[in-house]
Amino acid sequence: MREFLDIGDLVVAEIKSVSKVDFNINLHLRHEKFGRLTNGALIAVNNSLIRRMTKHIVEFSGLELIFAVNGFIWIKGAETNQETLEKIAKLRNIIRILDDAMIPIYPALLIELFEQSAEVKAKDLLLTVNRQKISERVKASIIA
Repeated sequence: MREFLDIGDLVVAEIKSVSKVDFNINLHLRHEKFGRLTNGALIAVNNSLIRRMTKHIVEFSGLELIFAVNGFIWIKGAETNQETLEKIAKLRNIIRILDDAMIPIYPALLIELFEQSAEVKAKDLLLTVNRQKISERVKASIIA
């Protein structure tokens, strides 16, 4: 394993087993989406906000999201350009807003909020007025 990974690398893998005797962990890399994570952003949220899903890897708008049930979300762009970096920053800020408001985080909601905020720059999402609008809009739709 050390031939492929360095200490501190971020990886996505399935835990196959954990030895109770020596605490060795066996990982399983089932397909090409598993492995070392590069060129993206890692966001830590309250793990109770991540729902269990049938698919934890979601793609939309040129981005790939990996939802881990331990509260980590990885966002990666297909390309590394200014437009992609803006999309990653926007999605990161939406996730931050949901986390701060203790609103469950799942793909359909993120896609909806991302599309609704198409005209708003990533940095402007963090303005108090925009944070409140997003939180109130989501809470109202949950109650309705």
